[in-house]
Amino acid sequence: MSFIMKNIEYSPEQEHKTFTLIEVNNVLPEVEECVYRLMQMNAQVNQIINKLKHADMVLSDSIIMDNLRHQDEDSINNLSSLKVLLSAIQDELNNIATNGGIVNNIDDGIVNWHGIIGENPTILSWKLGEKSVSYWQKSIKCKKRVAIDELETSNAS
Repeated sequence: MSFIMKNIEYSPEQEHKTFTLIEVNNVLPEVEECVYRLMQMNAQVNQIINKLKHADMVLSDSIIMDNLRHQDEDSINNLSSLKVLLSAIQDELNNIATNGGIVNNIDDGIVNWHGIIGENPTILSWKLGEKSVSYWQKSIKCKKRVAIDELETSNAS
């Protein structure tokens, strides 16, 4: 699990609502902007973490809050930036959750929704760069994304 996901409280508000492909595709422009920002902030967080590691700082879940007064000026600035970035990441995750999305993978820009295709409950999966939702997964934690066409083809048989 990444440093970000351990340090962000993330519990989607609409976890139990299911969405159709049309509903998800309608919110994709807003979600796409959030994911772009998330990925940019994630890169910044990784840079700061690397700087802190090179300064021989031991990172833990509570380092941001607990150890500011015991650090040199550069480390304090980096920790402060990290705290601001994590707060902004939380805001973006909340924006995505407001649209029913659950970030599956920040690095790859994958967002999932509890969905329904026909009468089949499923997990709809979108990845940054895709024009619309074209994939599904068996569960939120599943890594394998399957083309929706394959689901529709297997149901027609």
